[in-house]
Amino acid sequence: MRKILCVIALICVIAPSLSSAAPITLAFPTTTPEVASSTQDTLTITVITPASILPKDTQYATILITTNRSASCRFGTSVNMEFGRKTAFKNTGGQSHSHEFSHLGNGNLYVYYVQCEDAATLQLTADTTVSFSVAMVSTTASSIYAQLAAITSIIADGELWPAFDPIAAVLRAFGF
Repeated sequence: MRKILCVIALICVIAPSLSSAAPITLAFPTTTPEVASSTQDTLTITVITPASILPKDTQYATILITTNRSASCRFGTSVNMEFGRKTAFKNTGGQSHSHEFSHLGNGNLYVYYVQCEDAATLQLTADTTVSFSVAMVSTTASSIYAQLAAITSIIADGELWPAFDPIAAVLRAFGF
Protein backbone atom coordinates (compact mmCIF):
# COMPACT_ATOMS: atom_id res chain seq x y z
CA MET A 1 0.00 0.00 0.00
CA ARG A 2 1.26 3.44 -0.78
CA LYS A 3 0.73 6.27 1.69
CA ILE A 4 0.42 9.96 1.01
CA LEU A 5 1.68 12.44 3.59
CA CYS A 6 -0.17 15.75 3.61
CA VAL A 7 1.27 18.69 5.55
CA ILE A 8 -0.70 21.89 5.91
CA ALA A 9 0.96 24.88 7.53
CA LEU A 10 -0.48 28.31 8.24
CA ILE A 11 1.83 31.24 8.74
CA CYS A 12 0.44 34.19 10.71
CA VAL A 13 2.10 37.49 11.33
CA ILE A 14 1.57 39.45 14.57
CA ALA A 15 3.22 42.84 14.62
CA PRO A 16 2.31 46.51 14.65
CA SER A 17 3.86 46.92 11.24
CA LEU A 18 4.74 44.39 8.57
CA SER A 19 8.37 45.54 8.43
CA SER A 20 9.11 44.24 11.94
CA ALA A 21 6.86 41.21 11.78
CA ALA A 22 8.04 38.01 13.38
CA PRO A 23 6.51 34.95 11.71
CA ILE A 24 4.63 32.43 13.81
CA THR A 25 4.08 29.02 12.30
CA LEU A 26 1.08 26.98 13.33
CA ALA A 27 1.31 23.32 12.41
CA PHE A 28 -1.78 21.15 12.24
CA PRO A 29 -1.65 17.43 12.91
CA THR A 30 -1.55 15.42 9.72
CA THR A 31 -2.89 12.03 8.83
CA THR A 32 -1.63 9.59 6.28
CA PRO A 33 -4.63 8.34 4.34
CA GLU A 34 -4.23 4.95 2.71
CA VAL A 35 -4.59 4.98 -1.03
CA ALA A 36 -6.14 1.93 -2.62
CA SER A 37 -3.74 -0.12 -4.70
CA SER A 38 -4.11 0.11 -8.43
CA THR A 39 -4.58 -3.07 -10.42
CA GLN A 40 -0.93 -3.00 -11.49
CA ASP A 41 0.04 -3.23 -7.80
CA THR A 42 -2.04 -6.38 -7.32
CA LEU A 43 -0.26 -9.69 -7.81
CA THR A 44 -1.94 -11.48 -10.71
CA ILE A 45 -1.70 -15.07 -11.94
CA THR A 46 -1.89 -16.00 -15.63
CA VAL A 47 -2.31 -19.67 -16.54
CA ILE A 48 -0.24 -20.59 -19.62
CA THR A 49 -0.55 -24.40 -19.74
CA PRO A 50 -1.92 -27.05 -19.82
CA ALA A 51 -4.75 -27.13 -22.35
CA SER A 52 -8.10 -28.02 -20.82
CA ILE A 53 -8.28 -31.38 -22.65
CA LEU A 54 -5.12 -33.34 -23.29
CA PRO A 55 -4.90 -36.09 -25.94
CA LYS A 56 -5.59 -39.71 -25.05
CA ASP A 57 -2.63 -41.55 -23.47
CA THR A 58 -0.97 -38.33 -22.25
CA GLN A 59 1.24 -39.34 -19.35
CA TYR A 60 2.62 -35.96 -18.25
CA ALA A 61 1.26 -32.42 -17.97
CA THR A 62 2.94 -29.25 -16.78
CA ILE A 63 1.11 -26.44 -15.07
CA LEU A 64 2.88 -23.28 -16.18
CA ILE A 65 1.77 -19.95 -14.76
CA THR A 66 3.24 -16.48 -14.75
CA THR A 67 2.87 -13.67 -12.24
CA ASN A 68 3.35 -9.96 -12.86
CA ARG A 69 5.89 -9.78 -10.01
CA SER A 70 8.22 -12.15 -8.18
CA ALA A 71 6.26 -14.61 -6.08
CA SER A 72 6.26 -18.09 -4.57
CA CYS A 73 3.43 -20.28 -5.79
CA ARG A 74 1.79 -23.40 -4.40
CA PHE A 75 -1.12 -25.66 -5.36
CA GLY A 76 -3.59 -27.85 -3.53
CA THR A 77 -6.50 -30.11 -4.32
CA SER A 78 -9.01 -28.39 -2.01
CA VAL A 79 -10.41 -24.91 -2.42
CA ASN A 80 -9.37 -22.42 0.30
CA MET A 81 -6.63 -24.71 1.61
CA GLU A 82 -4.16 -22.90 3.84
CA PHE A 83 -1.19 -21.61 1.79
CA GLY A 84 1.38 -23.38 3.99
CA ARG A 85 -0.36 -26.74 3.55
CA LYS A 86 -0.26 -26.56 -0.27
CA THR A 87 2.52 -28.14 -2.35
CA ALA A 88 5.17 -25.74 -3.66
CA PHE A 89 5.66 -25.57 -7.41
CA LYS A 90 8.87 -27.35 -8.42
CA ASN A 91 10.07 -24.17 -10.14
CA THR A 92 8.94 -20.97 -8.43
CA GLY A 93 10.29 -17.78 -6.90
CA GLY A 94 10.42 -15.47 -9.91
CA GLN A 95 7.69 -14.57 -12.36
CA SER A 96 7.47 -17.97 -14.08
CA HIS A 97 6.28 -20.99 -12.11
CA SER A 98 5.91 -24.61 -13.23
CA HIS A 99 5.17 -28.05 -11.88
CA GLU A 100 5.00 -31.34 -13.78
CA PHE A 101 2.40 -33.99 -13.03
CA SER A 102 2.90 -37.60 -14.10
CA HIS A 103 0.97 -40.86 -14.26
CA LEU A 104 -2.10 -39.24 -15.82
CA GLY A 105 -4.97 -41.49 -16.85
CA ASN A 106 -7.36 -41.44 -19.78
CA GLY A 107 -10.74 -39.95 -18.89
CA ASN A 108 -9.52 -38.42 -15.62
CA LEU A 109 -10.17 -34.85 -14.55
CA TYR A 110 -7.47 -33.02 -12.58
CA VAL A 111 -8.32 -29.89 -10.57
CA TYR A 112 -5.77 -27.80 -8.68
CA TYR A 113 -6.13 -24.56 -6.74
CA VAL A 114 -3.11 -22.31 -7.24
CA GLN A 115 -2.15 -19.51 -4.89
CA CYS A 116 0.89 -17.23 -4.93
CA GLU A 117 2.57 -15.09 -2.29
CA ASP A 118 4.04 -11.77 -3.40
CA ALA A 119 7.77 -11.76 -2.63
CA ALA A 120 7.79 -8.07 -1.71
CA THR A 121 4.55 -7.59 0.24
CA LEU A 122 3.91 -11.20 1.37
CA GLN A 123 0.27 -10.74 0.31
CA LEU A 124 -1.51 -13.83 -1.01
CA THR A 125 -3.63 -14.09 -4.13
CA ALA A 126 -7.00 -15.76 -4.08
CA ASP A 127 -7.15 -19.34 -5.34
CA THR A 128 -6.89 -19.65 -9.13
CA THR A 129 -8.41 -22.88 -10.46
CA VAL A 130 -6.40 -24.86 -12.99
CA SER A 131 -8.18 -27.89 -14.40
CA PHE A 132 -7.52 -30.29 -17.24
CA SER A 133 -8.52 -33.76 -18.33
CA VAL A 134 -7.09 -36.51 -20.48
CA ALA A 135 -9.35 -37.61 -23.35
CA MET A 136 -10.90 -41.08 -23.30
CA VAL A 137 -10.56 -41.47 -27.08
CA SER A 138 -8.22 -40.02 -29.62
CA THR A 139 -9.48 -36.87 -31.32
CA THR A 140 -7.44 -36.79 -34.54
CA ALA A 141 -9.25 -37.22 -37.88
CA SER A 142 -7.52 -40.51 -38.68
CA SER A 143 -8.34 -41.98 -35.27
CA ILE A 144 -11.95 -40.80 -35.54
CA TYR A 145 -12.15 -42.52 -38.93
CA ALA A 146 -10.69 -45.72 -37.44
CA GLN A 147 -13.10 -45.62 -34.50
CA LEU A 148 -16.09 -45.05 -36.79
CA ALA A 149 -14.89 -47.85 -39.07
CA ALA A 150 -14.77 -50.24 -36.13
CA ILE A 151 -18.25 -49.19 -34.97
CA THR A 152 -19.65 -49.46 -38.50
CA SER A 153 -18.10 -52.86 -38.92
CA ILE A 154 -19.74 -54.03 -35.72
CA ILE A 155 -23.15 -52.51 -36.55
CA ALA A 156 -23.24 -53.28 -40.25
CA ASP A 157 -21.24 -56.51 -40.06
CA GLY A 158 -19.29 -55.19 -43.03
CA GLU A 159 -21.89 -56.02 -45.68
CA LEU A 160 -25.28 -54.51 -44.81
CA TRP A 161 -24.54 -51.12 -46.38
CA PRO A 162 -22.42 -51.89 -49.45
CA ALA A 163 -23.64 -48.88 -51.45
CA PHE A 164 -23.56 -46.41 -48.54
CA ASP A 165 -20.39 -45.44 -46.71
CA PRO A 166 -21.62 -44.10 -43.32
CA ILE A 167 -18.11 -43.27 -42.21
CA ALA A 168 -17.51 -40.99 -45.18
CA ALA A 169 -20.92 -39.37 -44.62
CA VAL A 170 -20.15 -38.63 -40.96
CA LEU A 171 -16.70 -37.30 -41.80
CA ARG A 172 -18.17 -35.03 -44.51
CA ALA A 173 -20.75 -33.77 -41.99
CA PHE A 174 -17.93 -32.78 -39.63
CA GLY A 175 -15.89 -31.14 -42.37
CA PHE A 176 -13.17 -33.79 -42.76
